Amino acid sequence: MQRRHGIISAILLAGLAWVVVGCGSSDTVDVPKVDDSSPFEVLAVGTDSTLEVVTWNLKTFPYPQRADEGHDPRVTVERLIQAVHGLDADVYALQEIRSEYYFEAVVAGLEGWTGVRSPDNDYNLAYIYRNDGSLANVAISEIYQGGEYGAPFPRRPYVMTFEFDGVPVVVVNNHFKCCGDDFIDENDPWDETTRRRDASLLLEEYIDANMADSRVIVVGDFNDELDDATEGNVFATFLAAPERWRFLDLDIAFGPSSGWSFPGWPSHLDHILVTDQLFGAAEKQNALIRVVPMDTAMSGGMTAYNDDLSDHMPVEVRLDLD
Repeated sequence: MQRRHGIISAILLAGLAWVVVGCGSSDTVDVPKVDDSSPFEVLAVGTDSTLEVVTWNLKTFPYPQRADEGHDPRVTVERLIQAVHGLDADVYALQEIRSEYYFEAVVAGLEGWTGVRSPDNDYNLAYIYRNDGSLANVAISEIYQGGEYGAPFPRRPYVMTFEFDGVPVVVVNNHFKCCGDDFIDENDPWDETTRRRDASLLLEEYIDANMADSRVIVVGDFNDELDDATEGNVFATFLAAPERWRFLDLDIAFGPSSGWSFPGWPSHLDHILVTDQLFGAAEKQNALIRVVPMDTAMSGGMTAYNDDLSDHMPVEVRLDLD
């Protein structure tokens, strides 16, 4: 049964009717007027008893297209409000949230949700999550903040801890370094592929040292593929320990390109990795892992999606924690 938590959703795009409200202690933000519908509701898979987590690179939000090409950022704000409401997940772990102002406009346009954006981080990470009762005791922080971690982590991992219906969960949001030649250069710590490998090693080290008994979901745009040969695979440390770690989207990565998260290349770069405490939850009959085909719910299809939202598709996991 799909759930509906409050009236949130979005806007008639043609109107672009916004109002100004207070935001924070003294700032104001323009907020789109909302109605009670969303074209993305047809893609919702949430239930009252399961936890849904979405990872989504929003491509320099709110400018999926260049501002000098005439893109109106308010359209992207409105589309994102529609998407958050329509997909009806519990936690959205976002990447490339460049504008604090427009991110606040999204959050202000969502009744029953909270949004937090990482501080002082290029291509900022962010969370949007429910505040209506299912999620409680939320805490959000960065890890690996020291300068010595600048090479592996261009964006410091953003950690959200919470309880979902009383069950403690940790989400670690990431955006690894892009590009490179798929060769790990041990003599160059600033090599792009080496940075992704080293970031994986540091994440494994941190989680094993600090969250060994926790239900951990590691998500994000990892900017690399799971099916690379072992010698050049930046995720080898996780793949080599299947008793401890599992990429829930592994079958997607080895599946047809039509189902991948970065269709423009095409490649599959956005992943969901869990620790062994969540293996059981991921194996239950009502569990799910998918790349969400957002373009299929939009008039204009993939062209409209790329113009208005992103070049990455969101990846979603549904877990039964009972």
